[in-house]
Amino acid sequence: MEPSVYIRVFRIHKENQLVATVVASRNPEGKRYRYGVKNIKRPDLLPWGFCYNDTATPIPVSDPVHSSVVQAWVRSRIMPSIRYNARELCALMGIAKYDELDVLLYNRGKTPFDSYWVEEVF
Repeated sequence: MEPSVYIRVFRIHKENQLVATVVASRNPEGKRYRYGVKNIKRPDLLPWGFCYNDTATPIPVSDPVHSSVVQAWVRSRIMPSIRYNARELCALMGIAKYDELDVLLYNRGKTPFDSYWVEEVF
C-alpha cells in the first residue's frame, strides 16, 4: 500500500548557520509540492525577500511563510522542468524523472548568487 502523502524534509543554511527547516509534502499522484517552514532558527536570514512567481511578480512575504514563497525560492535555484534538455540532465544526475526536490538536493541548493545551501533530513 502506497502512502497517502509523500513527505521530504530539508534544512536551509546560510554559510555555516542553520536558518530553518522545510517540510515538503505532496500526494503520490500530485506534481506540486506544498511547503511548510518549521523550526526557524534565524528569521533575519530567511531568503524569501527576493522570490518571484512564474510571472516574475514579487510574492509578498507573510508570517507564516506561504507555500508559494518557498516554492518560488526552490524553483529559483534549479533548472526549470521545461528546459529543452531537462530529461538528459536528470539522467546525468541519476534522477529517473524530473522532481524539483531531487534536482535541488542534487546540488545541495547551491547557486553562484548567494551562500545558501540545503541538506536533506529525510
